[in-house]
Amino acid sequence: AAEVLAQLHIGAPPPELFGSGDYSRCTTAPCSSASDVHIFTATAAAGALDKSTIFKVEVHGSAVYLANLKSTVTIGTGLEASDTTFEFRNPPSIMNPLMPTVQDAQHEVDALLAHLAYHPNTAPFYARHLIQRFVSSNPSPSYVLEVATAFTHGEYKGKVYSGKHGDLGAALGAVLLSSEARAAVLDLDPACGTYREPLIKVMHFMRAMGLAPKDDREVELTFLAGAIGMEPYLSETASNFYRVGFQPAGPLGEASLQAPETELLTPVNLLGFLNAMSATIDLGLSGCVSGIGSRAGFGNCGYSARLKGEHRVEAVLTWSPAGNETEAVVEELSVLLTAGRLNRNTKQVIAAAYEETLPTGRDEALHVAMELFLASAEFHVSSRNVLIPVARPPRPDKSGDGGNGYKAIVVLFMEGGSDSFNVLVPYASCMGADLYEEYSRVRGGTSTLAINKNQLDEIDVADGAQPCARFGVHAALSEVTRLYKAGDAAFVANVGPLITPVTKAQY
Repeated sequence: AAEVLAQLHIGAPPPELFGSGDYSRCTTAPCSSASDVHIFTATAAAGALDKSTIFKVEVHGSAVYLANLKSTVTIGTGLEASDTTFEFRNPPSIMNPLMPTVQDAQHEVDALLAHLAYHPNTAPFYARHLIQRFVSSNPSPSYVLEVATAFTHGEYKGKVYSGKHGDLGAALGAVLLSSEARAAVLDLDPACGTYREPLIKVMHFMRAMGLAPKDDREVELTFLAGAIGMEPYLSETASNFYRVGFQPAGPLGEASLQAPETELLTPVNLLGFLNAMSATIDLGLSGCVSGIGSRAGFGNCGYSARLKGEHRVEAVLTWSPAGNETEAVVEELSVLLTAGRLNRNTKQVIAAAYEETLPTGRDEALHVAMELFLASAEFHVSSRNVLIPVARPPRPDKSGDGGNGYKAIVVLFMEGGSDSFNVLVPYASCMGADLYEEYSRVRGGTSTLAINKNQLDEIDVADGAQPCARFGVHAALSEVTRLYKAGDAAFVANVGPLITPVTKAQY
């Protein structure tokens, strides 16, 4: 059957659809040599194998009839010895271009779907994606084969699910019950495991900490996309919120390992997640202070209202530890939030913070412990956080004005607005033109938006490096000016959306 399927690609009607006696099954020795192939010859051909012959084979449990024909497209004449010709199989078509019918269209769609469903790449494709979502971003080939086989056979390890091709239940059973999914030793392999999707982390934390609606309200999560980078029905593509083959820069990418979910691991999304969960811990689920609750009653989010508990709360966390001892509290949180995978050093840090905060109240201490768990590596990944045997180098001395090699990235979320042209202003020596005068004129003069020169702190740049050799910084940013002059700060200008199109030469 495999040889027939490899050679013949044009379908034929079943022989019984022809007139009585038009076709008969060939029973000669050559025709009977393959038990999984039935050959029917036309009576008019006197039993000979010709273009009217029909082959019957079974594909995935269904009978398939194939004509003894080939349709080949040839490009090039081949008349001269130097002529190069190319040949390829003519793509099959069910639709009659001269007399198209709805039935033919349905048959062609069915044929296409069957082709895709039974394509040899389909099972491994589904297998790998299921494993990546549930177990590991980089499954071994044997793991993929194990799941793909369950998908195509509809059974796994003696348990029959549907027994048919395309069984997602059997495939998922193989994903979760495979030895590669359950071997604890693989938790120590940095190539195994996954970075968890932000939305899954939100759901996990809220369920584990017993989020319960207040006053029987329906819980509503809002502005998730802006906070964590994911929100139901708001994926920018049909695939997902991230690319399934994404390889992050650094050691993982250099090792050709994939970590699809880490495409969402941006400073904005990570800090948005931590801020949203911290707000839920401290205030309950609401729209206040970076919360992801309903924006109804958002105007009642002032400090005084929050302090008095007058802000609108959709739901609250109801979890309470079973024990009172610090070690028991941290251990229970470890089971609920990290499946007991928290390493001993992180446990000690959280326990110490819990003990330190306990005098201010047990609830406050629990809040601190929860927030630290949310910041732990074990909460964000499904593998273990393996401690390296070598101690980290000591932190550099951060005192002084620089020159010590210490660097840090500080991310500021500006909830208001910042007028960049009143932060950094062209001042003097501007490419032969008075750009300050232009700035002042465009802004309506110093009586409106423009800032007077005597209200600007002057800074110098290297000649030719910028349009101006001297700029002015808003006087309220004197500390930024000091850092710039010390070589510890820089301005990045001309970023963001363009007001008008520019060419490369103009830029």
